[in-house]
Amino acid sequence: MKNPIACIALTALSFCLLACSSAPTSTAPRAGETAQGPATSAGRAESIAAALRASQVERNPARALAHIERALTQEPQRAELLWLAARLCADVPRCDPTQFEARLRKVDSGNGVVWMGPLTRAQDKGDTAAETQILEALSREARFDVYWNSLLSQAAVVVSREARQPAPKMLNGPLTNAINDVGNWLSAVAVPSFAGLANACSRERTHDARVAERCRKIAKVLQQGDTYAAEAVGIGIAQRAISPDSPNSIALTEHAAVLSYRHDTARDVMAEQVEREKVSAELIQLMQQLRREQEVSLAVLRWAGLPLTPNGIRDGVTR
Repeated sequence: MKNPIACIALTALSFCLLACSSAPTSTAPRAGETAQGPATSAGRAESIAAALRASQVERNPARALAHIERALTQEPQRAELLWLAARLCADVPRCDPTQFEARLRKVDSGNGVVWMGPLTRAQDKGDTAAETQILEALSREARFDVYWNSLLSQAAVVVSREARQPAPKMLNGPLTNAINDVGNWLSAVAVPSFAGLANACSRERTHDARVAERCRKIAKVLQQGDTYAAEAVGIGIAQRAISPDSPNSIALTEHAAVLSYRHDTARDVMAEQVEREKVSAELIQLMQQLRREQEVSLAVLRWAGLPLTPNGIRDGVTR
């Protein structure tokens, strides 16, 4: 039987079969943001798309960072821009990502993703005291967002408009192809490695009661993340931090199966659609409205009239 957690970790962030047809509609700003006009929103989306392309196609991290820094001059408190800047900066010589991380902590307090860079640097230096402090800070956060829906919906619109119209017999159109491309770029740029967290919360380390308790808290933060990948990693950490035969462990295994079912079933529903470009536009609208990648899957299942859980499983955290 396939491990549902492994399946999610491998396939999440590849919800890439569909796209959109018009510029993103404005949404309510997050805490710390200010309302911006259409010109600013369009410029931001173009900068995000250009940065992702420069990073993953041109392989020029300095140019990629420059695109985001220009956007930040117009919107210095835009959370998704600060996160991209922190991620891109790490690959640019003599660039200090702590400047962007500090700003992001103020703009989007409660988001644990901001501690991933400091954790990696502390582990690379072998600074166990700093690592412990960072893990404690992460355990006190509320969620773990990489701004997946926001970044993907903004950049895909721009990329789709720049693309050539495919041959008539091609199944995917420019909008659908744009989501595929941007999704791949974004996975590499916006999503941090979870290896450091997995090591810090390994089965061996969680034999220590204090470590286990901290890891259980971190697991809850990850499970409130805006991607399948973060939630799946959170489930895995939670399972290692509790007895494998406990009721909580069984519940976590069932929830992992539910996540895998939702992701795979929603993906299959979209793949079966003939009018992919039309469905792409609807998906982008969902991304603009919903914070989590997982919520987009749920919306697709509800639209298709399909069960939200697989047969035989009652998921206590169904949303």
